[in-house]
Amino acid sequence: MGAALTSILEAIDLTLMIQRGQLVITTFDAAESHQAMRIYDVSPLIEEQKRTLPKHDDQPFSPAGYGSPPPDADGLMEVIQALVAPDTWESLGGPSTMAVRMQGERVLLVIATLSEVHWQVQELLNRLNMNGGVPSQQ
Repeated sequence: MGAALTSILEAIDLTLMIQRGQLVITTFDAAESHQAMRIYDVSPLIEEQKRTLPKHDDQPFSPAGYGSPPPDADGLMEVIQALVAPDTWESLGGPSTMAVRMQGERVLLVIATLSEVHWQVQELLNRLNMNGGVPSQQ
């Protein structure tokens, strides 16, 4: 139902967003000024990726400290930016932002974007979790 509504709204240059728990239909410009921030715990994806990476006995994985992302978190961000609404991300001149933060051993992805993009990000993360992690970029 959400996909059908989104398609109808796009045809008339409108979008939807969730604001204070309510569905709001608005213009794209207005939605961009009311981006939602959401935090995704991507630790399971990063852990799975660490298990599948070649091991280097002289360089064991360990987070460099609070706020310092593991090396494969950048790859996850690249996958998201390439597959989910690529033109909306800051790296391509769009308004959406994404950053990786550490909280202890947990890897958190902090994203500020439109509600519709959050739904797409969540769907991609769900698929990656079901399929065992981030696809290799070879």
